[in-house]
Amino acid sequence: MNRNDHMAIGTSIGFINSLYLISDKPADKNAKDSAKIFEAVLYTGAAIFGSVAPDMLEPANNPRHRDFFHSGILLFFIIVLYFYMSKKDDEKNQFLYNLGNSFLVGYSSHLITDSSTPAGLPFVGKN
Repeated sequence: MNRNDHMAIGTSIGFINSLYLISDKPADKNAKDSAKIFEAVLYTGAAIFGSVAPDMLEPANNPRHRDFFHSGILLFFIIVLYFYMSKKDDEKNQFLYNLGNSFLVGYSSHLITDSSTPAGLPFVGKN
């Protein structure tokens, strides 16, 4: 997969995730719809950044560039961290949790799409 593919998938997944995150907010008569839209844009942006982060950390200089930041074990920890962060009921920090979750969704989308390529993902390090 190339950068544009990862960004397109990250944008799609990030947008869907952002709609879920802003719909999960309790109804507030004083909240402006524009604030929710702004949050959705930020969450989608975090997912897009997450979707290209693995290749920023381990640039695709050769076909065997995938190491720890492209590994199955990291994907497992990301999924665990996502579910841990999504269970937080701390209203004060909810925006930061949602931003972090959005990044993790984008990062996961990168690893999952890379796992579908012939090179696949290494479990821990170099494949």
